[in-house]
Amino acid sequence: MRRLVIMTLSVVASATTQAQSRSVSVGDAVIHYEITGEGAPLVLIHGWSQDLTIWDGQVRDFARNYRVIRYDRRGYGKSTGDSDQTADPDDLRILLDSLGVRAAYILGLSAGSRAALNFAVAFPDRVKGLVLYGQAPIPGFAPMPEGPTPVMIFRDIAQKHGLDSAGKFVRAHPLSWMPPGRPEL
Repeated sequence: MRRLVIMTLSVVASATTQAQSRSVSVGDAVIHYEITGEGAPLVLIHGWSQDLTIWDGQVRDFARNYRVIRYDRRGYGKSTGDSDQTADPDDLRILLDSLGVRAAYILGLSAGSRAALNFAVAFPDRVKGLVLYGQAPIPGFAPMPEGPTPVMIFRDIAQKHGLDSAGKFVRAHPLSWMPPGRPEL
């Protein structure tokens, strides 16, 4: 019986990581994509001069909990057409529509972050969560004000009053969060 259970688990694990490779027409281009895993949809968008293989190292872990959808943006990898940032939101919308996905978590890397952001602005109801990794600040984003940063304040408190006081300072911040059951200082 034990041998049967082990074999069954290995079949399930390999089925979860098996990618399905497909393509979809988006008008004047064909978008190549892969789907791996099951669960809530998670879209991975590559950066400039890359393709969907940039995510090879992450797909297996994500596929344990998500239906991972990664694609080559138009003009990259196996997708056809010319690279066109203005087409990114509609390309992703058409891809998701073809898969019957109403809303998804979207993760963009570098120039893929811009594609993810543009999609979120164009179709906010289609985005469950948005991660912009390696994205430059959007135009009009205000830089940090001059003066001491929170890290500098934390360092000064720790040096003058000890780590316990610095910990109290961090936990008093409105954005601070402590895991349940963690003792307060």
